Amino acid sequence: MPSPHASTVTAKPTLQQVMELAQNLRKQARWQEAAALYERLTAALACSADNTLRAAVHHNHAVCLFALRQYPAAAAQAITAYELNDSLWQSGVIEINALKQQGLNELYVARAVALYERHALHAEVALAAANATMNYLGDAAGARRMLAPFTQHPTQGREVRMLMLMSRLYDRDEGDTPQQITLDIFALAKADLTLSQAEIDEASDIDMTQFDLPQKAGRRVGVLCPMLSASPVHAFCFETFRRLHQEGIELVFIRRGKTDDWATEQFRSIASAWVEAADMGPAALHVLLTRLELDELYEMGGWMDTAGLRAVSVKPCPRMVKWVGGQSCTTGLPGFDAFISDPVQSPLETAHLYSEPLLLQPASYVSYQPPPYLAHLKGAARKGTGRWGVISNPLKLSRAFLAWLNTLGQQADAQLQPHGKAQPAYVDQLVLADQRYANPLVRQRVESVLRPAWGERLQFEVPKGHVAFIETLTSLDGLIDTFPYSCGLTMAEALYVGLDVYFPPVERTLFCERHGWAHVINHHAQAND
Repeated sequence: MPSPHASTVTAKPTLQQVMELAQNLRKQARWQEAAALYERLTAALACSADNTLRAAVHHNHAVCLFALRQYPAAAAQAITAYELNDSLWQSGVIEINALKQQGLNELYVARAVALYERHALHAEVALAAANATMNYLGDAAGARRMLAPFTQHPTQGREVRMLMLMSRLYDRDEGDTPQQITLDIFALAKADLTLSQAEIDEASDIDMTQFDLPQKAGRRVGVLCPMLSASPVHAFCFETFRRLHQEGIELVFIRRGKTDDWATEQFRSIASAWVEAADMGPAALHVLLTRLELDELYEMGGWMDTAGLRAVSVKPCPRMVKWVGGQSCTTGLPGFDAFISDPVQSPLETAHLYSEPLLLQPASYVSYQPPPYLAHLKGAARKGTGRWGVISNPLKLSRAFLAWLNTLGQQADAQLQPHGKAQPAYVDQLVLADQRYANPLVRQRVESVLRPAWGERLQFEVPKGHVAFIETLTSLDGLIDTFPYSCGLTMAEALYVGLDVYFPPVERTLFCERHGWAHVINHHAQAND
């Protein structure tokens, strides 16, 4: 008979039991615990001949590591999973998303394109590759072609429809009008942006104590933004927010991004409260906004942050205003009380292109404030070089714009008539400058159209850092505005260093089509006051 004091021996769990436990932990989003078990499993299965099983374990380990933001390790596990089972395209998607999070853009794009070439029939792969194609290779039309088969996909359809619609702002198909794009935005906002009450109810248990909010003492204004850093939001809007702070307004910044720099510190210096919300989903973000006791909310992410738009689709505070930040066009949402613009940027006859009431400022809707480290470059542009530049995200180089540049390059003595100037200017060289041109895949699309006409007169420059970018501007005679999507902050910076500007003769109707034009007209109006 065994002694009553004998220790109980617990049977060692089987491999199957460990796998089931790891799976349950993963489903409960207990990522750290699940990752530890998957690490044990990968070691236990290292010599197994069952590559399908090993691949599944490495894949699930990658899922956990990605959720823990351990991106290099997640990418490594995903690569191993895909090497063991090349039908496991889901691992490929994790890898490219992990590369993107690390800022390894060239490798991210290459892997996304390669994955699409092998697994183009899967919506998740097409969506990942289309994002890379549009936002890093600058090919909006190419991204749209990738996504066309998946507009009604049961799980990815919403994201597909949103990306396809935004792509049309940058590169249009024949017959695609501003009016039609606007109507499609209205329809998409109603169908895909509006939060349901069920979604809100499910997220309603949010713990507000984690945000360390001060007791409300006066008027409280929220700023919902992914770009609380050196960005158009800082360059165009910081001084307005600083004045509100000086007037005693409580400013609550709800940050949807993660970049920290000198401009972030300036925003922090005027904040009554600072809320990190980069990883919050739409419903949870909505609940947060409703509980911040805001009197007014400035939405400054727009179409750059569609999850943020979903969060405000059901009005979270008494007054809601759309201002700079993803302000390419209307949100299509009915809950906004104002869309801040001006009579040049948004003439009253374009009011039907906005779901929001236009709040037109008497002068410019923004006031450009250069960072102090650019003071020595004010008015520094050197004239008479014969160098004209297209200085913008390659995404703005639409097929129509490239065709126009091609025609210009075929002229023996190419000339442009700068805005407001009496004499034409000769274009001896065409300079395309952006750090993305370091990627040969980005240059390839542009060169295939322009190199035959421009030859060696076509030059690419890849400035590193903001100062180098502005110094590139000063080496030019002028800036050629893009279409249909116009230059924004770049135009303000070009005016600051004293560049001439040329606007190709096209119709400009939507907000994003009039950026550059409005900055130039308002700049000269202020200079003449």
